[in-house]
Amino acid sequence: MMHTNRPTLLVVDDDCDVLEISCALLRHFGFAVVPASDPREALHLLRNNQEIHGVVSDFRMPVMNGEELARAIKTFRPEVPVFILSGTYPPELDIAPWDGWFQKGSPITALVTELNAMAYKQGKLRIEPQERQRNAS
Repeated sequence: MMHTNRPTLLVVDDDCDVLEISCALLRHFGFAVVPASDPREALHLLRNNQEIHGVVSDFRMPVMNGEELARAIKTFRPEVPVFILSGTYPPELDIAPWDGWFQKGSPITALVTELNAMAYKQGKLRIEPQERQRNAS
């Protein structure tokens, strides 16, 4: 098990290059990351690691897409926020199972802001995200 003062994110993408870049970017912004290149692997990791605080996932993946992954996660870990990072627009659903949708290629700051807010709510950050960003300038 990991013991860290940093928020831990499960990052899921079937494209290994994108997975590597996403993990590196999120580490740069202070997150601990657990990579998974397959949604089934992601579910296994989430079931066996209570120290994962959030999920960042691609949407279009073989076997299980991001919607199906988010729904599966919410059945056994409803408290874990799921953020989709995708090259597509979100499908129109009455109730989306994810907590946020972000376009690949957009500035990562919007995603990082949401992840910091999530971490602050969970007690993984000691200062509010806005104050944290001000101090980094």
